This record gives sequence, C-alpha cells and structure tokens, in this order.
Amino acid sequence: RMRLLRLPGDVYPGARLQWSADGKWISLFDADYFPATLNVVRADGTGLRLIARNARDAAWSPTGERIAFVGHRGVVLLDVAHARRRQLIRMPTTHYGNTSVAWSPDGQRIAYTRNALGRGDFHNQLWTVRVDSSDQRPVTQGFPDDGSDDPDVWVAGTVTGKPAPRLPLVGLRGTRTIATSLPIVALAASGNRAAVAQGLGGPRDFRGPLGPIVVWNPVRSAASQIRIPGCGSAYEVELAGVFFTAGGVGYRVQRGRGAVEIVHTQDGEFSGAFLDGLAEDGNEIAFDVGILGTTAHGEVYQARSRIWKATGAQKAIVHTFSREATVASLDAGRIAVLRDGHAVSVLLPSGEVRTFAFGRVLGAALDGPRLVVLESARLDVVDLSSGRRVASWPVRRGFGPAPELEGARGDLAAYVVGTAVHVLRLSDGHEIVIDTPTATEPVFARFSPSGLFYSFNESYAKRPGRLVFVARSELERVLASRAAGR
Repeated sequence: RMRLLRLPGDVYPGARLQWSADGKWISLFDADYFPATLNVVRADGTGLRLIARNARDAAWSPTGERIAFVGHRGVVLLDVAHARRRQLIRMPTTHYGNTSVAWSPDGQRIAYTRNALGRGDFHNQLWTVRVDSSDQRPVTQGFPDDGSDDPDVWVAGTVTGKPAPRLPLVGLRGTRTIATSLPIVALAASGNRAAVAQGLGGPRDFRGPLGPIVVWNPVRSAASQIRIPGCGSAYEVELAGVFFTAGGVGYRVQRGRGAVEIVHTQDGEFSGAFLDGLAEDGNEIAFDVGILGTTAHGEVYQARSRIWKATGAQKAIVHTFSREATVASLDAGRIAVLRDGHAVSVLLPSGEVRTFAFGRVLGAALDGPRLVVLESARLDVVDLSSGRRVASWPVRRGFGPAPELEGARGDLAAYVVGTAVHVLRLSDGHEIVIDTPTATEPVFARFSPSGLFYSFNESYAKRPGRLVFVARSELERVLASRAAGR
C-alpha cells in the first residue's frame, strides 16, 4: 500500500531520505542547501516535524528511536518518540567543517568530526563521545585532511595492516615560544628574526579573520606587526624576511614606510601573470613571475617564467625559462629554480645556468657549495662544482603526506611531513623528529644563523599559532645523542 505525503514549501523535494533502524521513522535532510533543514516523519506519513533549521549531517541510532545530528552549535541527540533533546558536544561549526556524525554498531558511542582550528577547511579530526556526553576523546591527531566531505562510517570488525613506523621523536631544551591569536599559515626567517603570517581568510562570502604579519626577534624578546594589504586570504601570503607577496603584489617592508610595493602582476583565470616562488638571502630577494598563454585549442598553460632578483630598491629580470619554473632558494647570489617537477636549475652570478635532472622533485635548497634536493622518498646532496651526488638519505615519510623541504644550513636540512618537523644531518644521515604532539597543520621550519625557527598550530586552542626558536647548539646536542644511541 502506498501513501502520498505532500511536503511543505520549505522542505526541498530532493531531500536525502533515511529510514530509522526500527522502520518507524524517516528523516529528510536538505543536504544540497545551506543552511540545511532536518525533518522527520513517521513511516505512515503522519507527524512531520522540523528538527533543525541549520543542520550539517544526521544519523539514526542502530536501535532506531534516536537521531544524532550536527547543528550550528555542535552535536545534538534527539529521542524522536519522546521529543527529548540533549546537547552532546558544544563546538562552533561552519559550512565547511565539523559536518559529519556516525553511530557505533552497539549504539553506545557517536563519532563526529571536529575542526582542530575552530573553523576553515582541511583541519578536521575524528572524535568520539558516549551517548551520555561523557568520555570525549580524539581518534586522530594531526591527521592530514584531504578536503573531502565524505561522511564518517563506523563498522564492526578487525583492522589488520602495516603498523605506523616509529619516528626518532625528541624533546628539546631551552626553546622560546610566542603565540599568535590566529593560525599561522606562513613562516620566514632572516638573521635572528622570524616573520609569520596568520589568519584563515577564505572566499569573500565565508571569509575568516586575517591577522597582521608578526616579526619576532627571540634574542631581544621583541615583536612587531605588519599589516597585510590587498589580500583576501592569508594562504596567499608568502614570506621572505620582510618581503612578502599578497594578492598578486610583492611588497618590501622599509623602515618608517611600512609595506612598499615593488612588483604588481595582473593575474586572471585564463591569462595574465602571477607571482609564485620567493626566496631571500640578506638584502637580496629572488622571485618568479609566471606568464600564462593559450593554445590554438583554447587550453591555458604556463608559457614562460621570468626570474627576478631585487637588491635594495633595484630589481631586474635575470633569466627567462620556457614553461614552468619556480624559485626555491637563494644563497650568495645563486638562485635554485624548480623546473617542471623533474629538474633543478641553478642560476650563477656569472649568468651561467647549471641544470640537474632528477626523478620527481619536491623541493630544493642551496647550502654553500651544495645543492640539497628533496624527492618523494630521498634527500639528495649534490656538489655544485663537480655536479656529483655526494650523499643520498631516505625520507622518513611513514603514512604522512608528501614531504616538504623547509631549508638547509651548515650540514643540517629540515623537512616537514604532516605535522612532524624532521632535522637531518647531511654528512652522516642521522635524523631527529621534533615532538609536537598537539600540532595541527600547516607546519613550517626555517633555519637562521643561530638555530631553527618552526611554527605550528595548537589544536583547539583560543590562541592557536605557535612560533618556536631552538638554538643550533641544542639541535647538535640531540643529534649527537641520537648518533651515540642514547
């Protein structure tokens, strides 16, 4: 027997339907609309009622009489038959994050996603809670989010597979730390100072707060701030000392004048130019400007890349490459450029260009007479004078995302995998991993003459940004201890 239910005008006809486990109820969730409404109705078509006007996700319990959903204030549990409602978890939710909920097979726990930075994409972690709202616990920590919005699924079973590798985690002594009010999304270091950009930004209609660039000198215990002009998202900010790019414009911070524009690109969706890689060394800055082109068939591609060098108020194009080329490092007048993901070119002050072919290149850094190149599974060291590979060390990637080379200086190299900061000694391959148990991406590290700056974001903290300085002597101490097997 069939019964036709006429829906009210505020219920979307294409709403997602879900039966309760006992077959007595049906939920209607407007998943394609924002804000989405959640309604329930009895299986015989009677008793249609509105549960929430601003829902993100919903799931019926295995026994069928209760439904859990994510509202704009957190996770809510509703006993439909008796109209009893309980707020299980209070947390801020957004259109992009904190959107999924699932029941354990025995109905005793609920899994949900929680944004480690409070809002924004790509920072969701998995948590569980008992149905009486007790025993909240994280299941993942610092787990790389792929940006998908697929629902959580809880299954009964036994998982077998390869265990996670053990990393050489170390604790460091005598570190100095400052906190920022917003998440840190970029880091640079020059001399004894470090600069960080903070804030989530985002599309115009869902834009989060943007904070100023913070410049910190741990030796003098001094910090200052620089406003970011013309930028819709702090993720557009790249830093090199006190030079930064924002919204397609390159700025140099000059004493007494603030941010002074030195280059401006007109980028568009199908044509124009855009700023990409950025590196600094003392008073010198190198960056690249990509020029887009269109084929006869209307396909957009990067036609060429112009490599610029700026010294003081003077700037000039030092080389033009066909297709894609990205500035990766600058040291003593030499510029390392990534070429189409499979080669590294080094521009020498004499005008000579030396190119080294590799497999898949993820990053490169110049360190005196050496070129350090990161591939997906190895870190190679090349002698620039002879062109020979003098060392090659495996990358401890584990189950994390692709590694990112953060820099090299004086026989040490730093790379990041997820939230783990790795420091490797190039001469013998000994390695340590700085322990950041509550870190959330993004994570960065930069060498200075006296040590290492690294930044991360403290999960679920009101002031999440963390900028840390560790002296080089401390890095050498823990590396020596590791090499000695202590």
